Amino acid sequence: MKRVVLYCSPNPIGVSPRQLRALEELMKANTPVVILETKWVYKERGESGLWPFVEKRKYKSSEGVLDVYSVKLITLALNRIQNIYSIFSEVLSLLVYSVIWLSIILYLIPKLKVGAIWCSNAPDLPCTIVAIVKKIFRNRLMYIYELRELTPELYCIRATGEAYCPFYAILRLLERIAYSSADIVVTVSVAMRDYISRLYRSIQKAIIPLYPFPPHAEKFANRSDTLRLQKKDKIIAIYGGSVLEKIYDLPLVIEALTRLYPQIKNRFQLLIIGRGDETALQYILRAKNEMPEVIDFMGFMPAEKYYQKLKEVDMCIVPLTLNQLTSIAVPNKLIDCIITGKIVITSALPSTVELAKRFPEAFLLYKPGSVESLSETIVNAIANRTNTNNVHSTIYKFSKLFYTNFSKILNLIKIFTTNG
Repeated sequence: MKRVVLYCSPNPIGVSPRQLRALEELMKANTPVVILETKWVYKERGESGLWPFVEKRKYKSSEGVLDVYSVKLITLALNRIQNIYSIFSEVLSLLVYSVIWLSIILYLIPKLKVGAIWCSNAPDLPCTIVAIVKKIFRNRLMYIYELRELTPELYCIRATGEAYCPFYAILRLLERIAYSSADIVVTVSVAMRDYISRLYRSIQKAIIPLYPFPPHAEKFANRSDTLRLQKKDKIIAIYGGSVLEKIYDLPLVIEALTRLYPQIKNRFQLLIIGRGDETALQYILRAKNEMPEVIDFMGFMPAEKYYQKLKEVDMCIVPLTLNQLTSIAVPNKLIDCIITGKIVITSALPSTVELAKRFPEAFLLYKPGSVESLSETIVNAIANRTNTNNVHSTIYKFSKLFYTNFSKILNLIKIFTTNG
């Protein structure tokens, strides 16, 4: 009898395409999967509540229907912590949330005959809870710890004054507990694997880099309308992501386009898609008014519409800033560009250089933070009329990397989840 794999997704947006790929491959191998996810419900301070609740629902995928247990928690947004009441409210909310998570996991393990728990670290607290559960069940339960991001670095990068992030030490401790308790550690790149190996060199672990390979990849494999810049009068590029954050350097792109505006205004257009605060929106709208032929702001767009727009454009711009997180992580946006056969202009970071070596036809790299280097890269892309009609080859190489490493994980899961 096969036991269930419980996939824990603490990410407030639910299961991502990157995570869904792993779940679908488990289902293809006839391994039952159940999802335990978190849904954060933010309220204004005057309306906030503390008590979570759980609901069960169905999640449809291409391989079937998954049972999903959602832990919903009404809480104050972290950036609204302004007084003792709000701090107390936040701490109490997290405490109740942790108790609910632990209770549900302990309830589901015997009820569903769970043999393995796969938990990703966004945020890190549920991963620590799973580590506690692993200690309780010891060899009767397999724990797979997926390092999609470096949690302390992620929070510190987004925080004001990242060098003085007060929670860094606590988050690193939680990460270490989760790491040391895991049977398998999964990373999203070789660079992240090497970093984690050095960081926790005293703890020997099986660390497997599992390059993201989203479920929508195959639908592009048989398409013939990949990038053919030679036949187009105007090159259309796309920027998709949060605007004016410390992870993506959109102002650098706008500054480069401003410098190039006289020579590219009828030859190049950038579609900006994503969310931002009022300051960010005003910044983009001002740039759009100054360069109407070049910049078009489309605001937030659901995933389905974003992927459709991605198929229609010629290339992508992913302007990553240089920091501890981006230097070893692999953003989904880069993967989306690869699997849709688009050229991507991005920063030359360790993670992107690693991908560029595997897929040299898909990347145009520039020096991080350099307007001159980015401007030169954009001009070369326009002037050289780069052609990449190798989407079949790219997807094949990428899928081979994914399935080779995933098969190692799957074989270990089968051992733990199959009786007899």
